[in-house]
Amino acid sequence: MIDDYTDGCTVVSESKQFVYHTNCDPIGINTPTHLGALQLQLSPVPAHNVLQITYVATQKSTINAVVYDALGSVLDVFCVAANEGKGTYPLAIDSYASGIYFVRLNDSQYSAVAKFVRRKE
Repeated sequence: MIDDYTDGCTVVSESKQFVYHTNCDPIGINTPTHLGALQLQLSPVPAHNVLQITYVATQKSTINAVVYDALGSVLDVFCVAANEGKGTYPLAIDSYASGIYFVRLNDSQYSAVAKFVRRKE
């Protein structure tokens, strides 16, 4: 049970056994998200036929990508040969039903996840 907000950004559990730090800035589905050094941004959100996956890699590597639906089912798996720096991968999503989806990128050291919405016109 959460019982203490020490600075508006840090949440401390009732048992004081863990501290959970959160980003104080509002997070939207167009906000770049990252864990470690691999950065990920999806656009446009909501998307119709093609989703642009923009990533920033810290080194030349193979990035593994997985697309999940809202229930956690895997819909698509692919690899991207990434050079150091910013790159873009267009993903055709016209066969996806309308709904909420997640893209997870993994390289040899880091992982990043972002959410997108597929809409039909």
